[in-house]
Amino acid sequence: STALSATTGASVNACPTVTTSYTITGTYANGCTDTHVVTVTVNPLPTVAAANATICQGNCATLTASGATTYTWTPSTALSATTGASVNACPTVTTSYTITGTDANGCTDTHVVTVTVNPLPTVAAANATICQNACATLTASGATSYTWTPSTALSATTGASVNACPTVTTSYTITGTNASGCTDTHVVTV
Repeated sequence: STALSATTGASVNACPTVTTSYTITGTYANGCTDTHVVTVTVNPLPTVAAANATICQGNCATLTASGATTYTWTPSTALSATTGASVNACPTVTTSYTITGTDANGCTDTHVVTVTVNPLPTVAAANATICQNACATLTASGATSYTWTPSTALSATTGASVNACPTVTTSYTITGTNASGCTDTHVVTV
C-alpha cells in the first residue's frame, strides 16, 4: 500500500519516491482471481543550477544554466532569448529570473538566478579658463577614484584633483569609478 491513495478499486493514485512494484489482484463476480504486477518507475529530478551575476547599469551578463537538457527562462524582460542553456541578460534594474530545466525523461526542476544592477557614478568637473603660462586646479566629483587623459600638462593622471598647465586649449577626459567598479566619463576643457 506504500504511497497509494487506496488499496481497493480499479484506479488508484501512486506517488512513490522510489521505483516501486505493485501487485494487483482482480476478482471476477464468480470469485475467480488473477494477479498482475505493475511497476511505477521514479526518475530523479534534474538539478538546475546557474550563478548569480552583478553588472553595471547599461551592461549585460551571460547567464548559463546546467543540470538539465532543455531550459526556459522567465520573465523575458531584457533577455536575449527565453530558451537555451545560455542567455544574455541586460536588465536596467536588479532582476531575478526563474530557469525551468527539463531532462530527457520530462522531469523538471527550477532555479532562480539574480542579476544585480549597480548604478553608474555621475562624474562632474568644472571647465577652467587660464592665461597662457598659468595653471588651473581641476577637481572631479561623483566617484571613488579617477583617471585623467591625456596626460599632457597635468600634474597627475589619477586622483580627484589635478593641476593642469596646458599651453593651448585642451580637453581632458575624466573616468570615474565607484565602489562597485562601475564607471562614468566626463570631459572638462581648460
